[in-house]
Amino acid sequence: MPDSSRKAGLSADREVASLLNRLEQSRRGATANAKLGAADARILWLLGGGEEYTLRDISDKLNLEQSTVNRQVNAAVKAGYVEKKRSRARAAWVFTPSADGRKKFDTDLEMHLGFYARALAELDESEKQVFIELLTRVVGGYETAIRTESWSRI
Repeated sequence: MPDSSRKAGLSADREVASLLNRLEQSRRGATANAKLGAADARILWLLGGGEEYTLRDISDKLNLEQSTVNRQVNAAVKAGYVEKKRSRARAAWVFTPSADGRKKFDTDLEMHLGFYARALAELDESEKQVFIELLTRVVGGYETAIRTESWSRI
């Protein structure tokens, strides 16, 4: 980013935090216009891989409390986005996306991917690759920093 577009006096960590906050605010705006809420979309993203998951599996994969997952998954079942059935192999309830849930998720995903594509259009092809490589490293570093904290479950 050219120095002229940087906020004067902001340290790099604060500038990144500010930019990510702006991105998150924009993402919330997009989510407000989506067919699914954030919790339903997060659950359907996980369930979209074709595997059946128990509530415990979902809780572990999403790094959320089981009570939160129980409430969110059961709301998604009630809304018709997720199907619930007994697994013979696991002797537990398992969850999969419904046809309606898949359709709404796919529609929302295309909308969000379109926004990212429009944002990436600001860069030429070589810049896109560098950006993705750098973002991958930054996200990896952030994940590592979080994992090293004693309070982290990630």
